Amino acid sequence: MKSSGVELYRYAGMERATLLRRYKRFLGDVKPAEQLEAGQAVAAVETVHVPNTGPMTGLLDNLPAPAVLSRSTAASRKYPCTLEWLRPAPAAPWVGVHSARANALARVLLEKHLLSGLGTYDRVRSEVAYGAGSRVDFVLERSAEEGSSAGSSAGGPEGGSEEGAEGSKNTAVSTAATLPLYLEVKSVTLAETLSGAALRDQYVAVEDGEFEIQAKASGASAPRLLPGSSSTTVGLFPDTVSLRARKHVEALTRLAAGRGARAALLFLAQRGDCQAVAPCFAADPRYASLVSAAARGGVLLLGAAVGLDEREGVVRFVRQVPVLLPRAAAGWAPPVRGKTRRGEEATKPFALALDDGEVEGRRKKTRSAADLETFRFRRKT
Repeated sequence: MKSSGVELYRYAGMERATLLRRYKRFLGDVKPAEQLEAGQAVAAVETVHVPNTGPMTGLLDNLPAPAVLSRSTAASRKYPCTLEWLRPAPAAPWVGVHSARANALARVLLEKHLLSGLGTYDRVRSEVAYGAGSRVDFVLERSAEEGSSAGSSAGGPEGGSEEGAEGSKNTAVSTAATLPLYLEVKSVTLAETLSGAALRDQYVAVEDGEFEIQAKASGASAPRLLPGSSSTTVGLFPDTVSLRARKHVEALTRLAAGRGARAALLFLAQRGDCQAVAPCFAADPRYASLVSAAARGGVLLLGAAVGLDEREGVVRFVRQVPVLLPRAAAGWAPPVRGKTRRGEEATKPFALALDDGEVEGRRKKTRSAADLETFRFRRKT
C-alpha cells in the first residue's frame, strides 16, 4: 500500500443536495442544499440522472439523504445534474454511486502505478476487444524494448550448466511478467462491518493457504487487514445478481488458463471506510463461487478504496485493501431443481442487475392476456 491521499479526480463543479427518492432506475429527485439552508418553505425539486444500474442496496434506506451532484453544461443533456455521491446515514461515509466513474478512477490508479502486484508495465489501454465480442476494461502492457532488456538481464541458458538452468528459470518468470495483463474493474458500494471472529468464520484471505501463490507471483506482499481494529468493514460486490459480472469473471478465468496473457480483477470500493473487499455470497452465490474458482485458476484479485474529499471537491486514493473470499463459496453448487429459464436457482422474486442492455426480470413467469384466456378455456374443457 502506498501513496494514500493521491488525487484521482477533481470535480469542475460540485453541488450539494438532498436526495428525496430514486425511481425508474436512472432518475432521482433532489432538493438543492442552498435552498434548504436559506430556509425556503418549499424548495424546488430537481430531477437528476442516477448513473447506477443496480438496486443500490443499503444506500436508499434512510432517505432523504445528503448527496453530491455534478452539473453538465452540455445543451443536449435533458437532466444537467448527475448523482455522484450519497451519504446513506448520518455516521456513514460518502459512497460513490456513479458506476462508470470507477473506471476513470481505476485508470488514474493504474497510470500512477499506485497498486502493487501488477508487475511492470508502461502502457494502459482501455476498452480492448478480445475473444468473441468481448471487451475488457483495461490491458496493461510492457514495451518490447523493456521486455527484451529484462529477459537478457535475467540470464539465459548460455554459459555454465548451473548458471544456464538458473537463467532459464529467471527468464521464464521474466517472460510471464511481460505478458499483457487483462484487468476488469468492479465498482463496490455495499459494505458490512464484522467482528474479528465473524470475519474469520465467514472469509479466507486470498493470500492465505492455497491462494498464497498469488502474493508470491506478484513480487510484492499482499495488503493485510489494518492492525489493532476489533471490527472490519468489508466492501461487497455485487449487491444483486449480475449476469454480466459472471460472464466477465468466466472470461478472465479462461484468459488465465491460456499462456498468452495474464488476468486480474479489481474491486474498487467507492467508499473510504472499506478495509477489505469480497464477492458478495449473499447477493450472488454463483458469482462468489466463480471468483473463488478464478483465484484458484490464476486470476489476480486486487482491492482498493477511494473516498470523497468534500471540502476540496476531490476523489482521493485511500488505500489498497486485501481481497477476501467467502468460505461458503468453496462448497457451493447450483441447485438441480427449481431452475428458471435463466438457469437461476428459484428463490423469492428479485431484480437482476441491468448492465449493457440486460433485461430486468423476476423469478416468475408472466402471461399475456391471450395466454390467460387460453389457460381459462383449457380449464373449462
